[in-house]
Amino acid sequence: MTTYEIAQIFRRYCDEPDQSFLSDSEVALYLKIGYAEFLQYISEVAPFATSVSAPAFINIPGAQFYNLSQQDVVNTAAGTPSILGPNPNILDPGGATWTELPRMTKLLLVEQIDPATTNVIQSFEIVNNVDALSDYGKCAWLGQQLIFSTTVNGTFMITYNHEQTIGLLSGVPLGVAVGQPSQSWSGVIQSTTGIPLNDDMQPWHDIIALMAASQYFIIDAATNGQIVSHLGRRKEAFREYLMRRSWGATNYVHDNPDPLGYI
Repeated sequence: MTTYEIAQIFRRYCDEPDQSFLSDSEVALYLKIGYAEFLQYISEVAPFATSVSAPAFINIPGAQFYNLSQQDVVNTAAGTPSILGPNPNILDPGGATWTELPRMTKLLLVEQIDPATTNVIQSFEIVNNVDALSDYGKCAWLGQQLIFSTTVNGTFMITYNHEQTIGLLSGVPLGVAVGQPSQSWSGVIQSTTGIPLNDDMQPWHDIIALMAASQYFIIDAATNGQIVSHLGRRKEAFREYLMRRSWGATNYVHDNPDPLGYI
């Protein structure tokens, strides 16, 4: 589906086919919220799903810490991108412009690599507290810091889940805008501006409209049993797809992060 098609479905779900009571700016906001919930759902059920995770390459020259927001600068240096903070960005290959990056939502892998071949030299075990860093070969995401158990030196590949990329700009001179005001559906919900969502989840994009509609009915102080019921069925089917789409995956126990998904 394109973003325009998702917007049209959302309006139909809300029974607001025009802007008389639901403006395009409001539609864009609800769809941004709905897509954020959709991506988070994928991240919880199948964090390594195709196109949801993306690697970042960082250089650490003999340190135990890496600031993932890079002190919130709008123009990071080569080899030190930011993936957290108000304006995450990376220096483009030409060295004169910057690209906005989506914020990290879940840290998946931290690996030291050979920069020439990208072959993995060492994989680090990710822990969630400082005490666990007492052992060698571990790291933790704490606040805006990536902390290692010992001093490290080299190039590292960070694989992570992230926010949506819709609207984010590339090739920005001088530095990116503070706060990522461009991250918006406002420019992609018209028939002439709609774009495909390249997350390899096209058969399930109606769920975005359903999630957005559920937000609309909450704010509108209304209830819609059909939307709630259908969203539950679609989430259940989507979970089954994510858990079973890789052959052999059903042979392993899978945690259910959404116990209310069947309701």
